[in-house]
Amino acid sequence: MNFCITLKILLITKQTRESAFIALKRLGVSGVFDDVISREDSLLREKQLRVASDTLGAKLVHVGDTLVDAVSALRARAIPVLVTGDRYGFHQGNELGVPVFENVLRFVETLTHYIERYML
Repeated sequence: MNFCITLKILLITKQTRESAFIALKRLGVSGVFDDVISREDSLLREKQLRVASDTLGAKLVHVGDTLVDAVSALRARAIPVLVTGDRYGFHQGNELGVPVFENVLRFVETLTHYIERYML
C-alpha cells in the first residue's frame, strides 16, 4: 500500500513577520518554510496554531521548545512535540504525555524513520 505524504513546514514565531524572514534568509533556510505565522496574526501561541491549522486545513504537529508551546498545541488540538535540553523541561513534557526530544536533529531522525517504516 502506497501513501502520498504532503508535509508543509511553517514557522510560528512571536517576532514580526519581517524579522522572521530576515532571520531565515541569514540562516540560509528561507526556502524550507511554506509560510510564517507571526505576531501580526496573534501574540498568543494557541491562536497562532489555530491560524496555522486554518491556513493548512490539516492536523498540525507543533514542535516547540517551551512548556507553553506544548500546552498551547494541546489546547489547539495539534500534536505537541517538545524539544529541550533542559532536564526539568524533559520531565514536564513527560508528565504531560508529550513526546520530548533533546534536540531538533533527534526529532527529525525519529520522524524520518517513522515515515519510512510506516507510511512508505
